[in-house]
Amino acid sequence: MKRERQRYIVFDLICDDPSISSDDLKITLWKHHGCLFGEYGTSKAGLWLIHFDPTLKRGVIRCSLSTLNQVRASLASLCYVRKKNSNKDSKIPVIFHVIGVSGTILSVKRKYFHVPSIKNKSKNKNKQQK
Repeated sequence: MKRERQRYIVFDLICDDPSISSDDLKITLWKHHGCLFGEYGTSKAGLWLIHFDPTLKRGVIRCSLSTLNQVRASLASLCYVRKKNSNKDSKIPVIFHVIGVSGTILSVKRKYFHVPSIKNKSKNKNKQQK
């Protein structure tokens, strides 16, 4: 059986509240995608929050290639994040801005998080030694 191809969606979260956690974001993503596409559609999407940096408000979501457009539509229609640990039912208004989509996590790190690649590090070491 052939393995399903994955895509990584890099997004910026535009909001005023700095207290949004990755757990709040993860639960909201799953529930919202489930409301739009049902349990079957959500299970086929293979949604997974890989990384979320609350200070930069930038994150990475993994999904299957066949449901990439559905996940992007789900992100575009999401307008709030529900806080998990609050006593009241608090909704924080947000906007998801998709920066880009990539096929590997290494290229996501290199393009959007500015992590130098291993090849560049070894070339720089060789130059310094000479």
